[in-house]
Parts: sequence; structure tokens; C-alpha cells
Amino acid sequence: SDAKASFSAYGPGVDVFAPGVSVWSTRRGGTYGAGGGTSYASPIAAGVAALVWSIDPSLTPDEVQAALYAGCADLGDPGDDDYWGHGRVDAYSSTQLISPPVIGPGAFAAIAPAPGATDTGITVTLQWGASDEADWYVLEVDDDPAFASPIVDMTVFDTSYEAPFPLLSWFTTYHWRVTAYNLVDSIAMSGGAQSFSTGAAPLPGAFALVSPGEGSSDAPPSTTLSWGMSSDALEYRVVLAEAGGTFSDPILDVLVGWEQLQHTPAYGTLDWGTSYIWRVLAHNDGGWTVATPATGSFTTAPAPVPGGFALLTPVNGAINIPTGPVFSWSYALGATSYTVEIDNATDFISPLASARVYPRDQGIGIDAELPLTHAFPVGTLPPGAPVYWRVVAENSVGTTMSEPAHQAFMVVPPGVCAADLNDDGATDVIDFAQWLTGFGIKQGATYEQGDLNGDGRVDVLDFAQFLVDFGCEE
Repeated sequence: SDAKASFSAYGPGVDVFAPGVSVWSTRRGGTYGAGGGTSYASPIAAGVAALVWSIDPSLTPDEVQAALYAGCADLGDPGDDDYWGHGRVDAYSSTQLISPPVIGPGAFAAIAPAPGATDTGITVTLQWGASDEADWYVLEVDDDPAFASPIVDMTVFDTSYEAPFPLLSWFTTYHWRVTAYNLVDSIAMSGGAQSFSTGAAPLPGAFALVSPGEGSSDAPPSTTLSWGMSSDALEYRVVLAEAGGTFSDPILDVLVGWEQLQHTPAYGTLDWGTSYIWRVLAHNDGGWTVATPATGSFTTAPAPVPGGFALLTPVNGAINIPTGPVFSWSYALGATSYTVEIDNATDFISPLASARVYPRDQGIGIDAELPLTHAFPVGTLPPGAPVYWRVVAENSVGTTMSEPAHQAFMVVPPGVCAADLNDDGATDVIDFAQWLTGFGIKQGATYEQGDLNGDGRVDVLDFAQFLVDFGCEE
């Protein structure tokens, strides 16, 4: 409405004004809405100045400012006054004060590579002379002289372009052309499109194996193979075999991209206390180059006894655990399997139930810092019984007992549903809705909030218990 906003400042230091109340603009969430403040007025004024400058990019800052001022709608006393400055910005009026350049881009020519050049390599730098009055250039590169599907079609503000590796291919003829533009006109490069040919691909450059070090004897089974960069390589082949074997019968043979200089074998590929040989070959259209040394060797460290680990859930003293309990424990470094046992005595001489758990079956490596879980079938334990549970970690060297050595819990009483959170005699969707309300509580959760394993939290481990009991009716 061309009225001063109530919050607006004024005085001799203010030069122009712009709309700052009820300005329609974008909002978060993909909507539109009205807003106010200098955050709206300032970009409007800046946008008018940008429009002025876009008509003639040769204008100086002072000339842009003069056009911005002169085009303002004078809302107060004539001229520049202390209340309105020069007035409210006016995009149309200010841009009408500027005339675009009347000179089109000048002639220019290709510089490099020379027309018809051969054996250029595939990291070619294209150069051309500057075109007077040009504001930008459009570069096209194609292996088709008709430029039907250019592999490069881009705007360039410089007079050169380096084709990035590996954009171009070896032993190929390419055509390139440049067009200079400004707001008035455009002009093609003198002499039209130019061409050059890349030569036959050289062999990939020499490179070296890096790690594990030659003859090392303490590499973990999760060791990463790494090597140096080979110039002009398009890919690498990594081959690994057990010592005494051959690369014609490898346990690992993979191709990785030119930018990848390392590879970690998948879990289970390497074992503890085993010797291996490995090599890497760089490849491109010219052939293969073998790394130096041609073959590396290393031995993984002897397997340690599994590391220490802890029992997690059910916590010691938990009650109302289903007859098909779900257990969880932390990982033990180096363990290849775990034995979970449940008994009504702490000696575990005659376990009520036991199970062997393999980390690999749960997608967990022998060095992975993730908890493991195991669920026993419903009815495994008698209702109402006090029982103990423990876990033993195992590998080929030995075993490690959990910390603590065991924990106790109480099975849900006979005729009671373990996950009946609302005490209506059944575990159903109503209880699930109640469990969802408590999901995410990390400390001090109650049974009614969904803490079914007594660890003070409501999380996926409780959900596993809930699934075991779902459908129960007292």
C-alpha cells in the first residue's frame, strides 16, 4: 500500500525502501504464505539491482546504484529525503533506464589441440581465444561429427576446459566446437568444429602393493588390502589365495573401480592364523600391469580366546518373562559361536534348554560391535518358574564366560499372558498400542509402559518379547 511499516527505520542513512509487510513467499513444507520484515524487503531491493545489472553486465556498482535510485517511486518530498530516501524501488522503471550492449561477441578461434592432432592422450585440455564482448561460451564435444549426443555440452565462463579422467576413450576421434554468447548475439568459433584423436592406450603405470606389509604376521581376519595408484588405470583386479595355493584357484578375485585403492574381503573370507598370498593388477584398454612386488604375502594373527562380554536382557531379577524367552548379550571379540543355556540351577549341569548361536547367521562379523539375540520357542520354560541363564563365547582356541556368569529371572505365572499390559487377560492389538506409546523410553520404564524384559527401557528387545506372547489368552 506504499505506507511505511510500523517497525521500519528511517533517516539520512536509508536510501531506498521495498515491500516488507504481507509479502507472499515460499514456506517450509512446500507451501506459500505471507511474511514481513527486512528479510523480505532487502532481497526485493537486491533483486531490482540484479535485474539492472543483468541488462548490461559492464555497468559499475555506482551505475547500478544510480539506476536503482532514479527508478524509485518518489513517495515523500521530491528527491532524496530523510523519511523515504529516494523512494520505493521499482523494477520496471529502473530497468528501463538501462540499454543493453549493442555489440555481439567478436570472432575467436581454436588454440589447442591443433586441428587433426593425434595421440593426444585422454586428459586433453581444449583451449580457444577470447571473444570480445562475450559473456559466456557453450562447449560441445562428441565422437559424432554431427554432435547428435555430445558427451560434453556445457556453459563455460573461461576459455579452456580439461576433459576429466576417464571421460574420453583411447583410440577415438573426437569433434569439438565452441559458441560465444552475450545478451545481443552469438558467434561460432572460426573454422567451425575441430577434431583430435586419442592414441592407443598405454599400459597402466607402475604401482606398488601397500598393506598388509610383506611377510606381516599379525593381520586380523578383517584386514584391508591396499595399493598405490596406477596412472591411466581404469580398474583393478584383486586376487587372494591361501599360501601354498595358486591364483588360478583363488578365494578372492574381484574387480574394483579406478578410484578405489583398497578392498576389504567379506566376513569369513580370511581366518585366524592362516597364511595368504595376494596380488593386484591394473587394467585399461592397453592391457594389464602387475603391481610391485608381483605377489604379496601375510599371515593373520593367531586366534585369541574370545574377549569379555556382558549379559544384557532379561536383566537380573526380571519378572513375567514369557515361556519362550528372548535373550540378548554384547559381542565377544573373536567369538565364532555362542552357547545360550537356561537352567533352574546355577551349575547348569542339566540345562532346561540350550542353543548354539552363530554371529554369521545374524549378519554380524567376529569383530562387530553389535549385540546378539536368540529367541526360544513358546513353552520352552514352565510357567511361574525361577530360572537362570548364561552365555558362553567360543572359538577354536577356547571359551569365555559372560559377565556376570549368569542372571536370574522369573517366568510369567501360569495362566497369565506375559505381555498383557492392560490386564484384560489377553495379549492383543490394544496392548500393542499401549506398547507403542512407551516405545523409546530409555530409562526407568515400567512394565505397564512396555518394559517386558526389565531393563528399564522400551525398545526392540521388548518388541521381540511381545511378538512371542502375542495372541495369548488367559
